[in-house]
Amino acid sequence: KEVFTEALDGGVAAIWVEYPKLPENLTAAEEKLLNPRPYFVLMRMDQVLECRYDIFNAQIGDQNIFGAFPTYLRVKSEIRRQSIDNEFFEEVVPAVRVYDIVSLADNNVSTLGDTPERMISTERVRCRLYAKMNTPGDVDKYSLEDTSYLSVSFIPFVPVFGGKKEAFFRGRPLLFDISRLNLHHWAVSADLAESIHLTSSPILTGTGVRPDDEIKAGAGRALFSQNPDAKFNLMSASMEGASVTLENLKRIESAMERLAAVAMTTGKTQAESGFAKLLDRSQSDSQLAVLVQSLEDAINRALLYASAYRKFSEVRVAISKNFIPVKLHSQQVMALSSLFKD
Repeated sequence: KEVFTEALDGGVAAIWVEYPKLPENLTAAEEKLLNPRPYFVLMRMDQVLECRYDIFNAQIGDQNIFGAFPTYLRVKSEIRRQSIDNEFFEEVVPAVRVYDIVSLADNNVSTLGDTPERMISTERVRCRLYAKMNTPGDVDKYSLEDTSYLSVSFIPFVPVFGGKKEAFFRGRPLLFDISRLNLHHWAVSADLAESIHLTSSPILTGTGVRPDDEIKAGAGRALFSQNPDAKFNLMSASMEGASVTLENLKRIESAMERLAAVAMTTGKTQAESGFAKLLDRSQSDSQLAVLVQSLEDAINRALLYASAYRKFSEVRVAISKNFIPVKLHSQQVMALSSLFKD
């Protein structure tokens, strides 16, 4: 639910398949007793700083899969550690994790080139942790804190799209146009409020009055001037600007209604609104069904990645594409009953 919501909001999110960090020099019996299991971590769009990918064959478990796989990944993170000066204070340091695929042949680590034959038995995923340093000025500098390796030969990063896919990890949110119209609607509504304020708050004007004349205001907002020829009047803004702004608001709301997943039925008859709402609901369900199918594929890919850690048997999930329980009409019940009897 969280990853689908984040994908709808940002256009794309990701599932990171993580494995518990085990102590070093752990025997097979001790690891079996601990029974560590892989788990999923949500990665939001703004957490991923850079993602490079390539298309090649990858050996994941017992399967050889051809497709797009990440080869370099930079993720925004943080480090929590106890302060050196105060034992009761925990400091949070911004950090960056860098994942790439390296070769461990001959106990020497070297980054591979962009070749299709990259997924071999001697390859591992290297994780480098960089923490932000306390440097004077506005220059951000990071120092290498730790280097570790994953037990799999691929980067377990699975994108989940909630909009139009544009690249491996880049998607356009479906609600992007509606959000832009919302901002426009807010700006026009502010202009309308300003026009109404100017209309309801007239401005006092005076003629035949010099700046150095003494003007006194009495009870009931009455004005008294020593100049017998002075004239005062109240001037307010015209309502023509407010009417134009109201028409602009209606135009924006109409555009928002056309972009909405389920259009409103304002100004339609009962029969027209029911049939139109049914069509709009079917159209929105078809869009959601495509997104849910993408979510289902991503979860199955993440489960496949998880099985590579512990050699689990492959597990697949299926997500229902029906979002609204359908109720039968009386005519449909009679037709089904007739079919059943025959």
